[in-house]
Formats: sequence, structure tokens, C-alpha cells
Amino acid sequence: GNSANIGLTITRAEALDGNLEVGTLVSNATTGTCLLSVSQTGQKTITATDQVTLQNNSYVCPVFNIPTTNFPNLGNWNVSVSLTSGTSSTTSNWPNNPVGLSGSE
Repeated sequence: GNSANIGLTITRAEALDGNLEVGTLVSNATTGTCLLSVSQTGQKTITATDQVTLQNNSYVCPVFNIPTTNFPNLGNWNVSVSLTSGTSSTTSNWPNNPVGLSGSE
């Protein structure tokens, strides 16, 4: 049988209450590993991983909460998430990159 291409959409990426919060929506996959990568030129990429989970009848990567204190600066960072499920993988970039971490509003 043909399996549909797995999909991953970043639904939000914002600095909120001292954390960078990144939410995603997964399509055509019920299991897998999500890898968050937050990068800035000249800095070490900050990563986090989690497993695909069912939430409100949708498969998602659980919301990533990265404390802004983990970052070397509160400048602009590029957010992307990769999903690997079985032998398939896909990467999604936040369309509104970069995310500024200084926003405490």
C-alpha cells in the first residue's frame, strides 16, 4: 500500500512568559520523533526532542517550552521542527522566522 507523505506544520512559535513556545500539527503519522531546532548565526543550535502524541483528536508534537535563559541572547532565532516516523522524515520551518525572544509583552 502507498503511505501518504507525513506532514508537519508549525502552528505557533513565540516568546511567552520567559519561554519560547513552539506548537506543531502532524499529518499522516501517528507515531514518531519530533526534533525542535532553534538557530542563530554564530551560535550553537538549541534542540529538544519529543514523541508524537494524540491531543484533541489531532496528532501533534507536544508543545515545546524552552526557557529563554537557555539562549545566549534574546535576539532573533530561526525555528524549525523535524519529524521522523518510521523511514519517513520531514522538516518544517516557521514561516514567520525569525522569532525575537526579547518580546515580553
